[in-house]
Amino acid sequence: MTPNFSREIARYLERGESVFLVAPADLGRTLVEGTALARAPDAPAFAIVDLEDHATETRTGLLRSMAMALGFSETAVDPSRDLRDFSDLLKQRGRSGIALAHFERTAGRYGRDFYSALGYLVAEARALRLLLQADRAICEIDLAAADRLIFLKTVESS
Repeated sequence: MTPNFSREIARYLERGESVFLVAPADLGRTLVEGTALARAPDAPAFAIVDLEDHATETRTGLLRSMAMALGFSETAVDPSRDLRDFSDLLKQRGRSGIALAHFERTAGRYGRDFYSALGYLVAEARALRLLLQADRAICEIDLAAADRLIFLKTVESS
């Protein structure tokens, strides 16, 4: 991926938009990190979570990993109310950015409630910007995600 490509994605993110990056799985983390580095120096930090990490295999594990990447403690997300706790953390913090590398790993893992919560945090509460990277289109990964995350700008690497 060229630096100009990373800067183009970074511009979407800086405008408050969320991005779905279709790029080869073997380059996923590298492309996400390059995009995070290409953003403007005064832009808010962008936390990166790699879904190949076994800690992200469950919804609670992913939400805890996301919370920790943003600087919260693992215990800030209780398993019995994980979506509510995560949502409350983001609303208290203000606008946050999270990149999820290897989004193709979400297939069948987290459920419609998870995608609804992400959609709400991005589109309605405006507490979150997302950069999702996967090796294929979102509709090929999880239809619940494709239905709820319709606001994503899709960019394909060459």
